[in-house]
Amino acid sequence: MMPSLPPKVSQGFTLMEILVVLVLVSLISGLLMEGFGSVLRLRFNVTQQVKRQNIQQLQEYWFRNLVTGIIVNTKQEKALFQGSDTQLQAQSVNTLNAPTGVPRKFLLKLETQTDTIILKYSDNDKMEWSLGEWNGQNASFSYLDYEGHWVSDWPPKMGIEVQQLPQAIQLQIDDNAKPIAWIVAIPSEKNPKPSIEEFL
Repeated sequence: MMPSLPPKVSQGFTLMEILVVLVLVSLISGLLMEGFGSVLRLRFNVTQQVKRQNIQQLQEYWFRNLVTGIIVNTKQEKALFQGSDTQLQAQSVNTLNAPTGVPRKFLLKLETQTDTIILKYSDNDKMEWSLGEWNGQNASFSYLDYEGHWVSDWPPKMGIEVQQLPQAIQLQIDDNAKPIAWIVAIPSEKNPKPSIEEFL
């Protein structure tokens, strides 16, 4: 008769094997969490950049729309367009607070407050809006005269008769993140049209 074999005793994991598995699991978990954190940070940065670009595009659209709608006054009226390096006032048919096509006087003003540049807008209603804020200290308007020179005041202080409107307006902002320079041509007439009486 064959002797019976002793029953097999099932052997579990040794302590060393369990420790190795735990170390490997913790390393993989750490790498996964670090990668997940990097993805979240990257997603946040991209979202912030897209948001910043959308806001800047909207601000530039407001400025361009406002400037391209600037119109001259008649010769009987005092010229409304006055400009300096920190503010400009004019009459536009594309103001932000009136139906399109309705001429309205507006004022754009640059203010600097503790390393922050603020572009403010107001119109006939005297309601003031902040159109944008940038980190920096230097910002200015400049105006392109009919000889192709940029000047800081309009009308230029040259002692000669000039047209009522400049050829173009530039807004330059030295933002710490990304400098901005918006140049917008004024497509309308630069001087009032002469009346019939002037030819007679």
